[in-house]
Amino acid sequence: MLDFSFEMLDEHTINVEYVFGSEKFIFNLFYSNDNWTIHPFDGILLKNRDLCRSVMSDLFQNKSFQIMLAKENIILSSIRSSVNLNPYEEEEPMPEPERLRGERYGGDRGGGRAERSELDDFINSHTLDEILELERSFIEERTTLFKSVLQKMFMDGLGPGDSEFNQIQELVKAYKRAGEDIAKIR
Repeated sequence: MLDFSFEMLDEHTINVEYVFGSEKFIFNLFYSNDNWTIHPFDGILLKNRDLCRSVMSDLFQNKSFQIMLAKENIILSSIRSSVNLNPYEEEEPMPEPERLRGERYGGDRGGGRAERSELDDFINSHTLDEILELERSFIEERTTLFKSVLQKMFMDGLGPGDSEFNQIQELVKAYKRAGEDIAKIR
């Protein structure tokens, strides 16, 4: 088994598979907001920052990965991580758009001061353009995720005749439409 493989989903999205130890990890490398960002898809990496740091450090030193980046004109030092890898910083959770929407539209009817304060802080520290960009980025990540699911299903022999494949395909289309609608708001 190869320790590194990748698949170009489109000109702005690359799925990366990397074997660390005996475990295969999946990453999504995507171009957004004039930056390349790498995002781990495995829950174990998202929950364990030390392991994530080790795996990504090893990946960044992998010669095949470096050659792929060079061929795609991606500068290694310019890649950002969607996970805070600094061991000395407290992890600041990024506001979750779906949770905030729920609070804004009555998801939390308790009206607790802590929730309102968190929402007020979010509103006061972000412009409308930044909030729209957060939503657009969230939708882009979900679209990429479900495109990867479709691709995996297809590689496993499922296709347009399968009802689950069709449902995921419709979900991708819905996210694309939502992204286009948000882009029109600007």
